[in-house]
Amino acid sequence: MYPIFFAKNDGHYINSCIFAPSTLSTNPKFSPMKKHTAPPAASNIAALYRERENAKLRQENALLKEQLALKDAALKCAEKSTEFLYKTVKEQADEITEWRTRCQELQLACEEMQRRFYQLEQVTGDEQDVKVDAMIDELMNLQSNDGTYLIRMGRQWWGIYRILVDDLGYESSLTRFVKRMQARGWDKARIPINLSNMKAIEGTIFEKRFDQWMTLKHKVKSEPYFYRHYDVANMLRMLL
Repeated sequence: MYPIFFAKNDGHYINSCIFAPSTLSTNPKFSPMKKHTAPPAASNIAALYRERENAKLRQENALLKEQLALKDAALKCAEKSTEFLYKTVKEQADEITEWRTRCQELQLACEEMQRRFYQLEQVTGDEQDVKVDAMIDELMNLQSNDGTYLIRMGRQWWGIYRILVDDLGYESSLTRFVKRMQARGWDKARIPINLSNMKAIEGTIFEKRFDQWMTLKHKVKSEPYFYRHYDVANMLRMLL
């Protein structure tokens, strides 16, 4: 994977460009972003998450096979119920006892499966947070060729919030979002997140879904103000 380069154009940031090392000397207006540490390294993030996604799919397939086996067992129990009517009282009593034992086994198996699905969802959520944190770290360190950071004020966290809510299903409550990010250490970042900065954006077009921002651009007081938030959201969507 080649490094990402970022440039400024007409007062706002343009999309990221990826250049092979051999082309760097022919693109003087682009400069590499400063080296930083992402958790985990951004260069390994794609391979890491492909591997984890494959492991998740393997676990899901195994659970689904078990689920089908349980359904098959339930169907067989239903088929036996028609035969039950033609048996003697003693045979019926014996079969009821067998059914009760089998139902208890099925119930325990279902509870175990639900527990394992829950654990799988929890692991997936934790991995998603790690990936999101790595991409936010990328954003925090992106600079134009004149050294201007992409994110340089607290209100620009709104662009991050918008994409995480729209694309990854984060809860839309500002208070809960801020607490969630602060719990992961983003209140100690170069540009920390805080609730007062987020609330300052309320009542603007940026409360709409990101896909509607460009069509509402004419309602914003100035282009630089619009792109200050748009570029952050757009870049995070590209990275994710």
